[in-house]
Amino acid sequence: MSNYQKSIPSQREIYTRFSKSTILQVVKEIENGSISRKEACNRYGMAYVTLCDWINKYDSDTILTPPRSSFSPRQKRIIVKAIQEAKLSVKEANLRYKISGKDTVKRWLREAKAADNSELVSSKLLPMKVKSQLPPVANNQDKELLEAKWKIQALETLIDIAEGQFKINIRKKPGAKQSSK
Repeated sequence: MSNYQKSIPSQREIYTRFSKSTILQVVKEIENGSISRKEACNRYGMAYVTLCDWINKYDSDTILTPPRSSFSPRQKRIIVKAIQEAKLSVKEANLRYKISGKDTVKRWLREAKAADNSELVSSKLLPMKVKSQLPPVANNQDKELLEAKWKIQALETLIDIAEGQFKINIRKKPGAKQSSK
């Protein structure tokens, strides 16, 4: 080993060489602006990377500010929407909003997705006749005809919902050219 390598202390030696109170004091001096990062490195004999690690670990924002314990439904929707629109990642949302629990945001995303799905099901459906209200069918053909009508009504309802909520044009426009095969 060269003399240069022996003179540079390892990361472990630096953490054990300084007490926690000294580390907090250095971080506080830098936050107050009373000393620059470069001056702190020279004064205390540490690497710049070590100082950056201390600031990330012992920054007063992370020490003094406890994590948020509750969020209103509106705040949750805003955070979830930002993640869904790829404006934030889950990790960034946890850091920015000081969300405790690493799976909290993921749970909010699942709940939002479930709410969206249930909204589709509970949307305005056309009233359908109940079997008991229908007149009795005389033969098998009448029964099949009635079931076909129900199926058509159900499909029409699904198309209406898809066109209304997802803005998808499913039905063909009148006068549209059709291929001849």
